[in-house]
Amino acid sequence: MDVIRVVVADDDAAVRESVSTILTAGSIDVVLAVGDGVAAIRATEDEDPDVVLLDIRMPGHDGLTVARRLREKRPELALVMLTTFGEDANVDDAFSIGVQGFLLKTSPPTEIISAVRAAATGGVTLSAHVAARLGARVGRSGSASPTLDRTSTLTPRERVLLDLVATGRTNAEIAAELSLTEGTVKGYVSALFERLGVRNRVEAALVGFTAPHADPGHPPGRC
Repeated sequence: MDVIRVVVADDDAAVRESVSTILTAGSIDVVLAVGDGVAAIRATEDEDPDVVLLDIRMPGHDGLTVARRLREKRPELALVMLTTFGEDANVDDAFSIGVQGFLLKTSPPTEIISAVRAAATGGVTLSAHVAARLGARVGRSGSASPTLDRTSTLTPRERVLLDLVATGRTNAEIAAELSLTEGTVKGYVSALFERLGVRNRVEAALVGFTAPHADPGHPPGRC
């Protein structure tokens, strides 16, 4: 993907302008910035973006409703929430819909740019604050789900692979980083999904955010 095309939806004109400026500075093409949920759906239909950046509280339709409708119409479309409202319920609802990112408006510009880029390649991004709250929930419960328990059996190489998937790396990029063929990486990724009990990169990335990080110095090799 050469140029990432983005629709920004937020009811605050100052936020739309600020986010558009940040993304443009990151060589990301903001094809349209709109102020309500109805316009966001229409803009997506008219402009055919790669990523839609959504506020949660907007007139017309709220961001979660927009995300749900867009996911039904275009399952391949990347969706990122950018909001002031980072309550657990909003995070849970967003990821149950299948968004690729959840950021707070206090996130630094570099994090917003990285989140859009990761979403465009199938990765998932959480703001540091949201990730910390998710991790705290896991800590309080001992385990967020049986899926997380399975990370304890991953090999060091599988943990590296999980981290790379979570940061939005494509199979080709992972292959280059680990000095493997793309076909081999594809097989490893499929096997990783099966071991974790997840269906796709989004679900795998969510597991990755709450699992212990891999040792980046672990040498390339078999998973």
